[in-house]
Amino acid sequence: MGEGSGRTRYHLSRRDFLRYSLAAGAVAWAGSQVPRGLIGAAEAEELFGAADFDPPNLKFFPQSVASGDPAPEGIVLWTRALPAPRDRGGSVRVGYRIALDDERSDTDAFLSPLLSGVAQTSRARDFTVKVQVRNERLRPGTKYRYRFYVDGKRSRSGRFKTLPEPGADVASTRFGYISCQDYTNGYYTALYHLEREDDLDFIVHLGDYIYETVAEDNFQGGGPEERQIDPARLGSGTNGEADTLADYRFLYKKYKTDPNLQALHEKHAFITIWDDHEFANDGYRSFAPDSADSPRRADAARRSAANRAWAEFTPAGVPYNAERGPLEEIKIYRTFDVGNLMSLVLTDERLYRDGPPCGFDTFDRVFTPGCGDEEAEGRTMLGGTQKEWFLDEIIGSNRLWKIWGNKTVRVPRHKDTRLRLPCRLGRG
Repeated sequence: MGEGSGRTRYHLSRRDFLRYSLAAGAVAWAGSQVPRGLIGAAEAEELFGAADFDPPNLKFFPQSVASGDPAPEGIVLWTRALPAPRDRGGSVRVGYRIALDDERSDTDAFLSPLLSGVAQTSRARDFTVKVQVRNERLRPGTKYRYRFYVDGKRSRSGRFKTLPEPGADVASTRFGYISCQDYTNGYYTALYHLEREDDLDFIVHLGDYIYETVAEDNFQGGGPEERQIDPARLGSGTNGEADTLADYRFLYKKYKTDPNLQALHEKHAFITIWDDHEFANDGYRSFAPDSADSPRRADAARRSAANRAWAEFTPAGVPYNAERGPLEEIKIYRTFDVGNLMSLVLTDERLYRDGPPCGFDTFDRVFTPGCGDEEAEGRTMLGGTQKEWFLDEIIGSNRLWKIWGNKTVRVPRHKDTRLRLPCRLGRG
């Protein structure tokens, strides 16, 4: 996915720049960056005019680029853009361009982009940039490429494919799915092979994009030495377990430096939900059962920190509003329709679920033999509102396939079994 380091001059008139910017149709939401389309010709030339390629060490775009939540006429674009140190004190403007992904070279394609725009970020967002683009210039079922610009540098190019038109006759779709990618246990070689699949329409990530621990004896520490993370790097002093916004941000930044993960993000749009480790192992609502400090007390500050970091670092068109509290500030369950072929329904089984049915001390919360509370009326994993939404989405869809994207193993269980099946399986 690399590019040459040659210098290219882009000639863009003020009229053309304003036309492209207004056409971008970028949408801002709470917690994201505010698109800024109307800027002067001088600033347009500064952003897009003479842009050197960010060198292979990714000094200006250390986590490269990503896209997500494709729609028939839309996409979410993401990057983390670091300007020169002298410019990191205030707001930073970041340009972006979208062009057709055709036989042309990147240089030629971005000389005549379909859409251009400007977003802004700052240290308060850890310099993350997330722009939701909805525009009729993006056609259904079409491949595009994109890149970002900051401080006279351009990012690597990324690619995405829009979804088919709603109701369109679609014979087939092909997508990859991944989950449970602990950084410390290996080199993401599965992602290396997945990135080489050229005919995928998108990637579904079912959660555990990060793991909140970096030195957990039960499953971490056995991987390559260079993949180990010093617990001291988590500045909250929790002995290798994320607890603060800075901790969770650090983990996302670390994970996103992996070259195989970067290459996969650059090649395909992601559709992403979370599992427990984006917050805490076996986490539910604002409870972190493995926490040494408060395993049985809600930790609203930690839950909100995890929510915010996910919103900042995930290319998902999901609004985030910190004023609403940890259980209401974000809603990640949503549906993606692929023409008349498939409805992909994604659910959140962490933020609204009940705790262990038989208490914390029953076989480490894993097995529940002889526990009557397991069958208690009203117990929930989805919560009432999400459950009703889920049933409406499944029953109301007229697509041929209804695919449930969730992160919890579903297996049948006979009520007369002596040993009940796990409430969860493993620490994935």
